[in-house]
Amino acid sequence: MESHTHNGKAIPVLFVFKDLAEKTKEARGQRYNNYYPAGVKRIWLEEHLLQTVDEFLLVMAGDGNKGAFIIVKSEYALDVIKSRS
Repeated sequence: MESHTHNGKAIPVLFVFKDLAEKTKEARGQRYNNYYPAGVKRIWLEEHLLQTVDEFLLVMAGDGNKGAFIIVKSEYALDVIKSRS
């Protein structure tokens, strides 16, 4: 999983769309040859990732080199997921 340093700590990077992750991988070239964009099931997010990290970087748009992202608190993401169940 890709990570990003935020406040001195590595946090996971999640993309809202698989094709956005693929564009980013392609734009970054050789050093990302061993990365493979894959979808994640909601249950994995809810029961694993969001229970083990405090926050994550969510990439929402971009062209592979530049993008729009936000840092999301895992507690907030869990609340949103549960409110939509």
